Amino acid sequence: MTKVDVVTVSRVPSIMERVAAKVLEEANDGCVVCCNGFEIPGWKGMEAGGVWFYDVSEQRLHTNYNMLKKH
Repeated sequence: MTKVDVVTVSRVPSIMERVAAKVLEEANDGCVVCCNGFEIPGWKGMEAGGVWFYDVSEQRLHTNYNMLKKH
């Protein structure tokens, strides 16, 4: 997944937690995740026309911040 710039997920909301974990672990900063018709739980994104867009680098910052708050 290190060579992709965009990950697209359509109509499979049941696998989003696994997809989110894999993307955070393997995708490069700057990669964008696009979800048609549903959100990734816990991620902050932008919605346009029923499609959610997420920047992987922003999710990593958000995830790291939340982990620091717990300690």
